[in-house]
Amino acid sequence: MKENIKFAILFPCILLAGGLLYLVAHELGHTIVAIICGAEITQFSILNAHMSYNGGTFSKVMYSLFNAAGMLLPIILIVPIIISYKRNKKSILYHCCYITACLWGISPLLAWLIVPVVSLLDSPPQGDDVAKYIMSSEWHPMTVFACALAILIGLLVLVIKKGIIPEFIEIIKGFSYKNNC
Repeated sequence: MKENIKFAILFPCILLAGGLLYLVAHELGHTIVAIICGAEITQFSILNAHMSYNGGTFSKVMYSLFNAAGMLLPIILIVPIIISYKRNKKSILYHCCYITACLWGISPLLAWLIVPVVSLLDSPPQGDDVAKYIMSSEWHPMTVFACALAILIGLLVLVIKKGIIPEFIEIIKGFSYKNNC
């Protein structure tokens, strides 16, 4: 199969699979903290991106961690994946999987940058993990923004240093060059 056709078929499928894995990790992050706090999990839905629980004893810190855990667990899982990246691999599938992991690991941090700014100007979205974190932790929204920005910059530096983005750009350029010839 031609490489550009393989890429056109594989990449959207890998993005979708990566999205589902992200949702599992996100909801699992909340679930782990709820279980640690003694809660009983009553619902865990990937397609609805929702989990619910009964009971449990949540301190202020643990409830804040509960709200942040949906963002933190995917990041904790993605860092060793990024570190294990080998730029010299020739497989398109390999590079597609890594860029997808990076996208799904890093892009949710955007909400942790946007919602704090929105909460300074207007009321934040109800039910949002970031808004709940700001309320439960009593951190100033700009402190939340600064922490999210620091995590994002750290991840981007790691991704760039490992060469994931430049290698992916080279793959894309190779396809567009082949199509123009």
